[in-house]
Amino acid sequence: MKKFALMLSLIPALSLAAPVMSADHGEHKEREGKCAGKARHHRADMMPRYLKSVALTQEQNEQISQLMQQHREQTREQMHGKRGEWQAYRQLSFADTLDQARLDEMLENSAASFKAHAKQRAELNHAIFQTLTAEQQTEVMQRMAEYRDGSGERKKYKN
Repeated sequence: MKKFALMLSLIPALSLAAPVMSADHGEHKEREGKCAGKARHHRADMMPRYLKSVALTQEQNEQISQLMQQHREQTREQMHGKRGEWQAYRQLSFADTLDQARLDEMLENSAASFKAHAKQRAELNHAIFQTLTAEQQTEVMQRMAEYRDGSGERKKYKN
């Protein structure tokens, strides 16, 4: 009975604490872009994860941010072009009959655009890697080696 009374007395305290906790959560720094309340999504200063633990100079931060911004603009333009392809996939998928020749053509175009995107991403990562000093490059390579085990599988993050 005492436990039950204790639990009942905690309910008002928790209900009063919830608005205070949620108010702290909602206070984010003002950010540009659509997703101001989200932690990583569409941030202008978003850096690749492999640079998270690397101490970068202000000049390196600026160079990398500029590279990331250029890549985002290119990717954004490409994604706007992809919307028509996605709509065509949906129309083809839900049509009365499946046009196999059209599907094969669309898949070839999709594979070509994936290759182009992978090439752009590799060029971006190379340009970012070249902005690092030799010591920073070594640190990044060591972190990447630690992240993968001997079989090439990704290790789970440890908190």
